[in-house]
Amino acid sequence: MDADHCLQLLAPLSGESLPLERVPDPTFAQKTVGNGIAIKPTNSTLLAPCKGKVVFIHPAGHAVSIQTEQGVELLLHIGLDTAVLNGEGFSPQVKMGDHVETGQGVIRFEPKRIASQGRSLITPLIITNGERVAHYQPTEGQVEAGQSILLTLTLKDSAKVSDSQRGAACVSSEQIAIINTLGLHARPAAFLARQAKKFVAQIQLEYNGKIADSKSLVSMMALNVHQGSQIRFSATGQDAQPAIQALSQAVAQGLGEDLCLPLQTIPDEKPLLEPPSSGEGLLLGVSTLPQIVIGLAHQWRKQELCFSQVEYSDDPKSERERLNL
Repeated sequence: MDADHCLQLLAPLSGESLPLERVPDPTFAQKTVGNGIAIKPTNSTLLAPCKGKVVFIHPAGHAVSIQTEQGVELLLHIGLDTAVLNGEGFSPQVKMGDHVETGQGVIRFEPKRIASQGRSLITPLIITNGERVAHYQPTEGQVEAGQSILLTLTLKDSAKVSDSQRGAACVSSEQIAIINTLGLHARPAAFLARQAKKFVAQIQLEYNGKIADSKSLVSMMALNVHQGSQIRFSATGQDAQPAIQALSQAVAQGLGEDLCLPLQTIPDEKPLLEPPSSGEGLLLGVSTLPQIVIGLAHQWRKQELCFSQVEYSDDPKSERERLNL
């Protein structure tokens, strides 16, 4: 096999390799972000699976993207739903723009601390620009970090600029606001990349003076686009105009996310228990969820203790012994 068209990725962690279909998270199992493989880790340092450049580190420190010398983009995501930990238990060892060698430590993490928060440590390795890959050959079973080959990729020939794109005019969109609640995070960015890949044109996303490839999930996530941010598309190629129209419409419609849920008016916060409004033994509570609960009710009553006779003692030891009987 031609070395220029083959890329071998070493295991970034020791443990058992798993096909993505067995990952208990639909985003990865359904390959929404891309194809790849996962590991159930037995160690606590994520290694670079190949030589490349760090192009993205999530602010929570649980995910990193590396671009290989062949232009393949790898997303390594430690654990499932670990972004909610806000960096607790993760210590990145590199920063964006760093060049890493194969087997170099990238992120250290604390398995017990993460597991104590109820989070799975299953770690997917995803190829986010799968259009560069012709074939995936995963390794099954136990793998050793930095030693075992985890995934072998057969690459396609590098994309060349077509004659129709040479000299073609650049088409740009108007400024468009991102309406997604969490901004251009993984799911909407993956949706946008899939839409962009339907067109031949080269499409760029411009935000805050920076430019990203609209067909690259990692490239767009690295821009850190928030809700309400204004972006612009520019495209060059034979289908540039329909591409701009389609992507602009996708952004306006929420990039595949359901943003039509009705807003709920949140009442002023009340104490959990209020004084009785009327009647003896009546307590008013505050509902946390509009549900029906079936169970055994217990009535709370206030009882006053009355002592008709008070006794005193000069022998505390004897009284303590009597109390303990």
